[in-house]
Amino acid sequence: MSLAKKILGNTAAQVAGRFTTAFLAVIVVKILTNYLGQAGYGQYATIYEFLAFFGAFADFGIFTITLREMSKNPKNEEKIFGNSLTMRTFFTAFFMMLASIAALCIPAWQGTIIPLGVLVASLSTFFVIMSGTLSVALQIRFSMHLHALALVIGKVLTVFLIVILVQKFYPESSSESFLWLIWAGTFGAILTFLLTLLFTRRRFPV
Repeated sequence: MSLAKKILGNTAAQVAGRFTTAFLAVIVVKILTNYLGQAGYGQYATIYEFLAFFGAFADFGIFTITLREMSKNPKNEEKIFGNSLTMRTFFTAFFMMLASIAALCIPAWQGTIIPLGVLVASLSTFFVIMSGTLSVALQIRFSMHLHALALVIGKVLTVFLIVILVQKFYPESSSESFLWLIWAGTFGAILTFLLTLLFTRRRFPV
């Protein structure tokens, strides 16, 4: 296959994956807004927006730099990728712990479920970022369709778990069901990470 076709296929896979995950995300928002109500969904959204702020610091441009350096230095790509994975793991773990501690210190959130929600959702954010880090190797190998597949499968699991929780286990919204909804997203992120790791290891030494 020519390089142009590989690049085109890589791009098309990413677009299709993002479109599908965006569609599934809309379904999640629809279910959660109806189930949690305005106040409950506001807390849910606040948790992920808060973590997104810390997640941005966890990047430090490592993804872009790694992709550029691996493309420029094919002979050292394993070392570059290994260093990137190590740094990203450290930074992400550090900032997720920092986010969890910071959430406990915000006066307006005292006595609410938000700090605990941040702690649980920080695991989801961690695995999402690490999946993205692994995807650098797949992008170098023009295999982003595999990462897109992992993202879709993880999101499908999240939607499935949310539907089961809302319809079968917790017909009425509660603090317990709120946390389980966050765990549903975390389980989906973990599955995405594991699949991405599996796909990556078949094409690149991790």
